[in-house]
Amino acid sequence: MNRIFVSALLVVTVALISGCGDDPGFDKFAPSPSASIKVINAVSDSPALYTEFGTQTLGSADYGESTDITSIIPDLARTTTVSYIKDNRLENIADFLVSVPLDGLKTLFLTGTMDNLKLVEVLAPPPDPATVETTLTLVHAASIYDQAITFYIEDVASSADRRILETVQPGAASAAIDITPSERSILSAEDNEGNRLYTSRDFVITEGVSPIIALIDSFGPSDSPVTGIYSVNTGTAAFPDANFSASVRVLNAIPDRTSIDVFQRTVSSTSPAVVSVLAEATAETGTFDVTVERLAVAETYQTLAAFETTDTEIGTGTLTITNGANTVDLAIDSTNATPEGIVSTISASEADVAAVIIEDSEGRFRLLLSTLDFKESYQTEISVTDDDGDNEDDTGLSQLSSNQLEIVNEALSAQFTVNGTSREATSNAVTDLIGDATLFLISAPTDAITVTLEITPQVLIAEDLLFGDISTYRLSDAGNVIFTATDANNPESPIYTEALTLVDNQYHMLAITGLGDEIDGAVADEETRPVKTLSSLAILHAAPSTPLLDVYVLPSSATISDSDPTGNNIVPLLTGQFGLFPETFTISVTESSSETVIGGPLTFEAAPYSLFKVVLLDAPGGGEPIQVILVDP
Repeated sequence: MNRIFVSALLVVTVALISGCGDDPGFDKFAPSPSASIKVINAVSDSPALYTEFGTQTLGSADYGESTDITSIIPDLARTTTVSYIKDNRLENIADFLVSVPLDGLKTLFLTGTMDNLKLVEVLAPPPDPATVETTLTLVHAASIYDQAITFYIEDVASSADRRILETVQPGAASAAIDITPSERSILSAEDNEGNRLYTSRDFVITEGVSPIIALIDSFGPSDSPVTGIYSVNTGTAAFPDANFSASVRVLNAIPDRTSIDVFQRTVSSTSPAVVSVLAEATAETGTFDVTVERLAVAETYQTLAAFETTDTEIGTGTLTITNGANTVDLAIDSTNATPEGIVSTISASEADVAAVIIEDSEGRFRLLLSTLDFKESYQTEISVTDDDGDNEDDTGLSQLSSNQLEIVNEALSAQFTVNGTSREATSNAVTDLIGDATLFLISAPTDAITVTLEITPQVLIAEDLLFGDISTYRLSDAGNVIFTATDANNPESPIYTEALTLVDNQYHMLAITGLGDEIDGAVADEETRPVKTLSSLAILHAAPSTPLLDVYVLPSSATISDSDPTGNNIVPLLTGQFGLFPETFTISVTESSSETVIGGPLTFEAAPYSLFKVVLLDAPGGGEPIQVILVDP
């Protein structure tokens, strides 16, 4: 009897549940109510920080970066936990109670220090689809300043005076400030006594975009204790600061030269969002004032013929795509002779065109081809060797030859002025203006601002640097930097020169090594962040006499004969990174696939949360034994 009753009750319950969908007020496809949240790490002494909203993971963010936006349940206060990885597990450092209203987006700024973490919450209300709003929200997340900061803005393109935006208290955010769109604005900040704390480079205020700009503590080789970050819904980026700084030190790893001098030249633009420059090692020195009136517009083509489907066979043969000096031959056979196949083949090639499929008003398909930006020319020539024997008719593969393509957008040349002289170019990558340098025309502001490009003369950064020695860190502009090494006191006879890239707000080591006239160099980022999630070891192979090395980093209980290499087939100028646990370790070096020790052993104690750096050098004059040297990280 009980069994019959339970079964009957189950049937009634199921009927009631399944009947809910018939209620005219019920929509099972309606979206669930939600809110959104993201986290920005503004803690300058932190490693990557992990954030959880209750039991929901929001992700991790390194200093100056943000997590992705995550959907959460609205109007529900949950403990938000901030952690970092310590000993291969999450170490909790702070908890905050956070909630987000329905349809709102809340940005959480983690600020302060690892010992005293603070939270600044910025709520963006749901957008009104009936209006286009342009606002700016300012955040004072610079823990180094415990007083209010006043933010100013000026529109460089107009005659309007610099004006106050808002005064923001420490650890707080302004309300959303209505602001006029501008192609060139500069943001600055002052303390209560009128001391300038921060000035940005010019930036664009785009209509309908409502960014958050935060002043945060800086980290790294910077003259300023604060820096700015810019956050919108699509992501977070470094704000255009007045100075992009990096730092570099030099290792002389050339065993057959007593000492060297090292010089550097920097390459800079006062407005990289308008014109940037990339210089080769032999680039011309000078200062160049550039105004961009018009960007080059690449020509766009489409097939005259329309195809019934995206897998309709067009024809077979060879496509020859030419832009300037770049010519690429693409084989088209039965496996890739359709619109989809041809698009895939072009996209995977080195051809200077982009290819997509478009659908016309009649539901048929065409190929749309356009010249890629920053190529030698804004026009691309396509010729065809058609397997049907006719390379220029309107059937088969020859439908893709230039004479069978319809021009959708006509090409336009770039127009710009350099040091008062008007010029034109067939590309936004200009290679014939400054010797051994390329100008990249990025934008053409309506106010035609003048951008100053500078390629500086050589500056001595390391003098009489002996073999095996490392220079002190030297502040440098970030970006394109040209390094030149000479024998000491012989600046007219370079033994090495190369254009390399230094990263903003990062420390670097330039290692220069080689034998005889075969000298090479490489830049490696160096970890200097004070909070460590584990002990780590960086090993730089700078011994030119041995092209391939194996490295053993072994605890005291292990031997080479019963261990695999910690790093194998290491090539010169490569830096290997290894995580360590607290223990006594021995470093030994062998030739590749050999257990015969040619360098070391070096024994050291891996203290918790410490950094270690080892360089591998030839013996003086070159060759073995390889020197294994522990240096300051």
